[in-house]
Amino acid sequence: MPVPLLGAAVQFETSRVVAAAGYCDWGIQDMFRLITTLRRGSATDLAAASARYPTVEAARLGTVTLLRDDRILRVMIVRNGIPTTFVEWAER
Repeated sequence: MPVPLLGAAVQFETSRVVAAAGYCDWGIQDMFRLITTLRRGSATDLAAASARYPTVEAARLGTVTLLRDDRILRVMIVRNGIPTTFVEWAER
């Protein structure tokens, strides 16, 4: 099971190290993540906000989970790569 990484730059470096080892795991860059807009506070304590999702459908389910919290105003789904690529917005 992959270890969750803190940011896209770290994941890019990880991909380069894996490629140097003789094989390449590009699945890391095909994942999706969520960027939240809050009224107040931080989303760091919300597991769905820091998770990586393998498909857009899984990211949409994570979005639904986040929007149940009153602090969350909007959630943006982005492709987890360098640079991050916008996929879609979800609002209340």
